[in-house]
Amino acid sequence: MIHSFIILANFALFIFLLSFFDKYKRQKSQVKFAFENVLGTVNLASFFFLSVGLLYLDLNVNQQFIWLLLIFIAAVTALTFSSLKIWQVAEGKGVWYLSVILLITVEFFWLINLLPISVYSKGAVLTIIYYLILGLGRHYLIFGWGGFSSRIVWRYLIIGAFGVTFLLLSSRW
Repeated sequence: MIHSFIILANFALFIFLLSFFDKYKRQKSQVKFAFENVLGTVNLASFFFLSVGLLYLDLNVNQQFIWLLLIFIAAVTALTFSSLKIWQVAEGKGVWYLSVILLITVEFFWLINLLPISVYSKGAVLTIIYYLILGLGRHYLIFGWGGFSSRIVWRYLIIGAFGVTFLLLSSRW
């Protein structure tokens, strides 16, 4: 099990470094898109490890949940703000989007903390929800209502529904 994690982490690092190497060999638009995808994957992995760590701390440390929630708020703010900077979103739009995503993720963090499943399953469900919110917000902020179609919404909802359903059915209750 640990060997597969090491192989997966090395493969992710390889892809990350390959995107830097290919920066000078590809056209600018392809490089930017590839770099955004790699950073988005790193962002989701960071969110997963953060949420698992905080949920595990809540399980094993006798602290008030509000302190962990404040750490979660600060980390989600930093992750989302870095995504907005990568997408080069205007700061006026970004502040409202940051507020909405923060409110939604904090509510789900609080809700999912009450489920009687493992912290890894809770972290994975939170990551899928964060992916949905971040992806839909990205399409809206970059392309506006013109590029925001029902096909995109359905795609994200189907991915999220399958992911959450799979996690909840396969986790140990």
